[in-house]
Amino acid sequence: MSGFEHPVKVRLFAGVMYGVEDFFQQVVSELQTSFGRVAFKSTSFDFDFTEYYDAEMGSGLKKIFLGFEELVDP
Repeated sequence: MSGFEHPVKVRLFAGVMYGVEDFFQQVVSELQTSFGRVAFKSTSFDFDFTEYYDAEMGSGLKKIFLGFEELVDP
């Protein structure tokens, strides 16, 4: 019979879509307040795969992925 094992801690990450750089910086600040320091970020890329978000967020959107430093219990 096996016993209880604590799961391995995981790294939180977020995919952030944005159109205005100033708003993106504000979002990063809010995320760091909630989840801690950003450990890594991907390069941003044009999110031009769909027009689905254009009505709400405008066109010319970018996307970036952020990973947070602190590991957490899943």
